[in-house]
Amino acid sequence: MIQVTYNFTGQEEYIEYRQKIKQWINETLNGDVMLEIAINEAVQNAIEHGDSNKPIEVNMTYRNNKAIVRVKGSGYGFCTINELERARRVWDEEDKRKVSGRGIRMMLDACDRVTYNSTGTEVMLVRKRKPAN
Repeated sequence: MIQVTYNFTGQEEYIEYRQKIKQWINETLNGDVMLEIAINEAVQNAIEHGDSNKPIEVNMTYRNNKAIVRVKGSGYGFCTINELERARRVWDEEDKRKVSGRGIRMMLDACDRVTYNSTGTEVMLVRKRKPAN
């Protein structure tokens, strides 16, 4: 098992940790860019909707050929059932042109499993290791 946890506050600090997250993905999942995209979307949601004075936690665990990543923010959360249903439905052209509101859909597309806690302040992303090219 390989596990690491990062705590940071805001976009500027996240930029510092983003390379470390990418390195962890390279070491555990052969540089799987889809997980990197999903983590970035989860972190951006936590930054955008969170308390800018409180840290965001990213906990990454690799075991049994899969990565389990938890991103925990300090915001007010959201109704996870409604947002997950919206993200899972078929998107029309208007949905595809929106500037925001695509993060959860991108996480669903990138990961094998996406789950939220009941308040919508923590997301768990699971991605299985794909064979090396």
